[in-house]
Amino acid sequence: MKVSPDSHISPRRPLAAEVLQVLRQDLQAGKWIDRLPSERVLSDLLQVSRPVLRSALAVLEREQVIRRVPGKCTIVLRRPRALMALRKVKIVRILFSNPIHTESPSILYTIGELRRRLLDVKHELEIQVDARLNGPDPSNVLKKLVRQNQTACWMLHSASEAVQRWFSAQQLPAIVVGSRYPGIDLPALDLDRAAIGQHAAGLLKRFKHQRIALLLRSPPWAGVRLLETGFHAAAPPPMGSIVRHNGTVDGVCSVLDNLLRKPERPTGLLVAGAFDLLTTMGYLMHTQRRIPEDISVVCVDVDKLLAHVYPPVARYTMDWELYARKLSRLILQTTSVATTPSQQHLMWPDFENGQTVGVAPDF
Repeated sequence: MKVSPDSHISPRRPLAAEVLQVLRQDLQAGKWIDRLPSERVLSDLLQVSRPVLRSALAVLEREQVIRRVPGKCTIVLRRPRALMALRKVKIVRILFSNPIHTESPSILYTIGELRRRLLDVKHELEIQVDARLNGPDPSNVLKKLVRQNQTACWMLHSASEAVQRWFSAQQLPAIVVGSRYPGIDLPALDLDRAAIGQHAAGLLKRFKHQRIALLLRSPPWAGVRLLETGFHAAAPPPMGSIVRHNGTVDGVCSVLDNLLRKPERPTGLLVAGAFDLLTTMGYLMHTQRRIPEDISVVCVDVDKLLAHVYPPVARYTMDWELYARKLSRLILQTTSVATTPSQQHLMWPDFENGQTVGVAPDF
């Protein structure tokens, strides 16, 4: 649950009373300007059931702090500013379109490290998850989010092109956590995806691989498109081929099944994403394909999870503490000045050889 630093849900007090305390503090802090988020969003944020939430909201309504309009919204009637003026806390809000538990361990580590750093300078990091941001036109959802949440800086994590373009057009204080789409006028921080794709394909070429496949989730986001560009720079078709899957275990296994049945099957695989790498390794072992004697595998992503894979996989690594430090610095620049240069900041990761790359086999 995302609450003020000095608030938490305690098992020693009635849950509704704890929720009421948290809502009061957030209203006093000016977190919501004129309306509360929907009951669904609030219950997700506070990690409580709707009946518990409604009990707390009923108290606030009796106190004439809010007014609930059935089937529409909850209006904020009074927003005391005293606490906000005392604390001078700036709210930084990171947007996710997918459930937070589906994110990689490295992203979760970065959020924790970033939250710690921002609290030291009176910035509070909040997480906002809304699947509707994946839609073709999220403008109405974004308008409502911005109207209801007082935010000094928006962080757009793996955001769609439509989300990035909306924030860029509105000229709101926002940064892209990842790669930007063409024409986006926002500051951004990401790995050099094009360089990774080119380096990984070049590595397999040095080991005599003439047929290399890059496994990617569909649809491609901005960073993946850059990865594709770098990959084809080193391994243009027909040497290099791109294979897309739907991100499920069955989807990965299905495309691998079709790919490796071909007479001209690849001898080297580049896999984007730690979870998809685990599925790929498991599939190859299950089908009795030796790594790297029969096929070489490289993960073209960075994730702490990969350090626990055996045999050690050829992969990219980075200093996640440095990444969080750079990200916090970019946030502070955005919240402290009127305009922040819309530069794409790139970081180059290190490469770990592992034991999954070998000389291409002869068929």
